[in-house]
Amino acid sequence: MYRRGESSPRLSNPRATGFENDFYTMIGPDGQRDTTMEELLAQRVDGPTSAIWHKLLDPSQQLTPDERAQVAIFIAFLFTRTSSLRRMLQDVFAELEEKTRILLDKRANDPTWRPVPLTPGVPAYPISSPEDLKLTQNDLVASVLSGVEEVAQIVSQMNWTFVHAPFDSHFITSDNPVARHNPFTKDLRLLADITKPGIEITVPISKNCCLVCSYHGPEGHIDVEAHGVDLINRRTLTWADSEVYSSTREEWLDREFFGDLPK
Repeated sequence: MYRRGESSPRLSNPRATGFENDFYTMIGPDGQRDTTMEELLAQRVDGPTSAIWHKLLDPSQQLTPDERAQVAIFIAFLFTRTSSLRRMLQDVFAELEEKTRILLDKRANDPTWRPVPLTPGVPAYPISSPEDLKLTQNDLVASVLSGVEEVAQIVSQMNWTFVHAPFDSHFITSDNPVARHNPFTKDLRLLADITKPGIEITVPISKNCCLVCSYHGPEGHIDVEAHGVDLINRRTLTWADSEVYSSTREEWLDREFFGDLPK
């Protein structure tokens, strides 16, 4: 495992990697831990998908429409089940909270001041305190569900190409495993991006196989040479948050994370 800020890679058990305690735990009205979301994901997303995962790796097997929809749901959740998305939401709302504090200070100092509605004819939202915009743990957990069904429907209708690596190469993955690339746009907004022609979504599913979803690729399984694996790995690295997972130590990853080490 490679982690930004560390001086060398380290061995890690896959079961202990990419794991965060209480990531999906909500807090009930009585202050008790509520694991409803965690149970929902285990029963409706992770469990059913793991039961058919082996079919993704086997060129002789085809997914049924229901199985394809299940995998699409799993991929859609990979868009939202990341620490980077949570930090982005926290940063956005922290900025809104600070702007609200400034506006409320203006109102306190000038009783005649009124906020300008964002939409003409629509009253401004009645916020009495910056605390109204503070994200709670429950808000962050609920954000996992944001847009999932729409993303899953889009992904399911794309072409699925299962790319297999040669014996001397392997795919890496990361703590933000769904990479998106479109040579025709720099628009990284989630839904706007994956609906545009040219988009490619890469999802490493094992060290030997990566799923590529696009509107132009072939359906089914293909073999690629090492440079094709390198291209996908570069995209995975670009979208990684802080950790990259590789089955072996790689010189190019050493250079990316630690620079040119003394020989």
